Amino acid sequence: VGWVLAGKVSPIELPQTVAAFHSLVGIAAVSAAVAEYLSRGSELGSGALVALSGAVFIGSITTTGSLVAFGKLSELLSSKPLQLPGRHYLNAVLALSCVACAAVLVSHAGFDGGDLVPSAGGLGLVGGVDVG
Repeated sequence: VGWVLAGKVSPIELPQTVAAFHSLVGIAAVSAAVAEYLSRGSELGSGALVALSGAVFIGSITTTGSLVAFGKLSELLSSKPLQLPGRHYLNAVLALSCVACAAVLVSHAGFDGGDLVPSAGGLGLVGGVDVG
């Protein structure tokens, strides 16, 4: 896929292409973490659950942040930064909420925390739009 697309991209479009492909890296991180949780969730230790939560949150931020970067570089979105009022508080709440999801997941290892993993991903998706 990359080889075919690379032949169609001019050097001027390379930053957008990198941003678009980078969003796929985020999707891959989230997918791998979710698949690991779904296949072995009750068997995972606390270290693995913390890493899994981080992969979901950071992968989600990477996905949406990279898509926003692609949109800005392609001039599909305004290049002006998104200046949400209270954005620093929003980012802090998103990060702390993800930490809370991870803490509950780790402290209750072995239970079906199926709602916590997508919650961390959703928090990351929102965070990626804000940082993008």
